[in-house]
Amino acid sequence: MSALFAGIAQAQSPIFIGSSIAGDTDPWYMVDAESGALLGGGPNAMTNNLSGAAFHPLTDELLVSSTLGETVFSVPLVGNVPDFSMPVFETDFNASAFDVQYDSRYDRILTVTRSGPGNTVHVLEGDPTSPAYGTSQGSIVTDEGQSYGLSEDSTLLATAPIVFDGAFTLVDMDPASPDFLTSSEPPASFVPNLTFGTGITISPDNRFVNMLISGIGRIHLGQFDRQTQTWADIAPSVPIAIHFNTAVSGFALSMKQVEGTQIVLIAGNDETSGWLGRIDLSGDVSTWVFTTIQTFPGGTGSFDLSPDGSQYAYTAEGPARVIIGDAVTGAITQEIMLPANAEGLNTVTWSDVEEFGSSYCGPANANSTGVPGVLTAEGSALAADNDVTMTVSSVPVGSFGFLITSQTQGFVANVGGSAGNLCVVGSIGRYVGPGQIRMADASGSWSLVLDLTQTPQPTALVPVLPGEAWNFQGWYRDTSMGMPTSNFTQGIEINFL
Repeated sequence: MSALFAGIAQAQSPIFIGSSIAGDTDPWYMVDAESGALLGGGPNAMTNNLSGAAFHPLTDELLVSSTLGETVFSVPLVGNVPDFSMPVFETDFNASAFDVQYDSRYDRILTVTRSGPGNTVHVLEGDPTSPAYGTSQGSIVTDEGQSYGLSEDSTLLATAPIVFDGAFTLVDMDPASPDFLTSSEPPASFVPNLTFGTGITISPDNRFVNMLISGIGRIHLGQFDRQTQTWADIAPSVPIAIHFNTAVSGFALSMKQVEGTQIVLIAGNDETSGWLGRIDLSGDVSTWVFTTIQTFPGGTGSFDLSPDGSQYAYTAEGPARVIIGDAVTGAITQEIMLPANAEGLNTVTWSDVEEFGSSYCGPANANSTGVPGVLTAEGSALAADNDVTMTVSSVPVGSFGFLITSQTQGFVANVGGSAGNLCVVGSIGRYVGPGQIRMADASGSWSLVLDLTQTPQPTALVPVLPGEAWNFQGWYRDTSMGMPTSNFTQGIEINFL
């Protein structure tokens, strides 16, 4: 590690920044989004010409892709700082690797490489316990570019062309599908002269593909409807209006969709400053409005969203820094300065290592304390680890409660006269065995360590198996207008591997 940084703090929410500049040892940096501390960094041959990075949520590892190194590799985190001296795996593609992503639903690693006239989408083994960890499990050659978007259910991938030719490619990513790793190309749209595909996302219901198209003097957002096989067209007599114009200057660099919503954030820059904008893609395309939520003096490289989509991390230069802010209002909450000579900051990745389980059906109804009860999860998504702890918080002090679980999500408002909403349906199991009914302490919280080999169901205790998704919810005693009742937390879904 470089002596550039002497003290290493413990990060609450680490952000990794990579660079791509002329040289053989491009520097990297790690910052703490909570404290603003600069945790580590410096030049390293392994971080030369980085094109992407991702944190593996099941391990203390950082996944990295390199264009010049033509590899995807993984390194351990030591004190929340990557140790590039001891890679866990290194996969050589003999072609520039663009971006890297960990897919938690199917426990795999994805990347795209440049292969002659086209590009190749690669699927790598993502299970760190497998002897094949990091090796290729399949690939498909497409005619498109380096930007790609994976659907929220991980069954569909869309790739955007480098030079926009009016089309894009869809790849079937469902391992259970007979068409796994086969592609299709929807009908083309009008082709604006000399434009580039710089970002692509898929709507939560998999119906719409949204493509960011940028060129000199124009930035557009095109939406393709997979159901009707048509592009949105708000002015048929003007072909270029088939794309929603963001009405900002400069060049659009990238786009990210906030998980579970139709909201996208778009980053870009002009010759003097960078900007970040927001569009709600719900409703008809004619109702879309692009809002510039923040501008940043100096050039910029890239941006990322926090795991819950509430914050952004944005790299800027002149001076070199990482800017953190509110993804809704754009308000800057922190600026973390990097070394004065930092440049080429083209990779920024917000850690989701601490994120475990996906909340849904929330926020819950407020209880007698005036706030909703909250359920959180900690541990490992590997079923074999049998390491899951659930915590219920923000409930009345001294109230009794227990967990319920099911493999089926649902919604029943005020079930049985409760003040809360039931978020699990079907075969519902109750954690009411010895020691499983808990009482909230002075902080209004309680925890339960689960035994995944003994998960309650209506007629038996069953083991959680890899590949299964289980939903959990807290049920607790409450009062309403002085009368006893019950209430619920929101739900949490955990996809076990």
